[in-house]
Amino acid sequence: MRNILLVVLLGVGMDGCATASLEGRVTRFHALDLAAKSFALVPASNQQDSLEFRSYAAVVVDKLSAHGWHEAPLESADVAVFLQYEISQGRRVSFSYPIFGQVPTGTSTTTGSVTSYGNTSRLNATTTQQTTFGVVGSGTGRQTEFDRAVRIMMYSLPTYRETNKMQSLYEGEIRSTGSTGDLPTVMPALLRGLLQEFPGKSGTAQRVSIPLQ
Repeated sequence: MRNILLVVLLGVGMDGCATASLEGRVTRFHALDLAAKSFALVPASNQQDSLEFRSYAAVVVDKLSAHGWHEAPLESADVAVFLQYEISQGRRVSFSYPIFGQVPTGTSTTTGSVTSYGNTSRLNATTTQQTTFGVVGSGTGRQTEFDRAVRIMMYSLPTYRETNKMQSLYEGEIRSTGSTGDLPTVMPALLRGLLQEFPGKSGTAQRVSIPLQ
C-alpha cells in the first residue's frame, strides 16, 4: 500500500495579496455511488511523520465527513484515501494594468456675457470641455507566480483485501497559479475547492473561486 506511486501534476489558477479568493481548475474522474463510505487517510512514506501533512489531512477528514463519510481504521474502512500536493519554484511574469484619469466626454459647455456700447456689442465667452473618470493609458509590471497542485486518489479496500489489486474509485485534482508561494496559506482553500462538490460529476473540469480564509 505504501509503495504506490502517485503522480502529481502542476496546474493553473490566479490569486494575489490584494484579492480575497483563489481561482483554480478542478478535474475529477470517479466510480463512486452516492452512498456514504468509511475511509482511511493513508500517508505516503515521506508523509508519515509530517506535521504539515497532518494539518492538511485534518481538512480532508473534515470535508469528507461533511459529505456523510466517516473515518475508520485501515483494516475495516471501505476506501483508502491518498493526498498529494506540490508547489513549483516561482517564475517572473509580466502583467499590464490600467491607468485612470480625466477623459473628455465629447460635450462642452459655453458660458459668457454680452456688453453693449451704443450700436456695438462685445461677447466674452468661455468654453469648458466636460470630462469624466476613465482609462487614460496602461502600464506594465512584473511579479513572481507559483504553480500549485493538489491531488486526491481513492481505492477500494475490499477489492484490495480480496485480490491484492488496487481498484481506483476516485481521482480528483485542483490546479492553480498565483503570487502566493506559501503553500500552507493556500492549501486549505485548494482542498475546499477540490471537495466542495464531492464526488461531483465524473469526467468534468470546472473553474472554481474559493475564499481565502
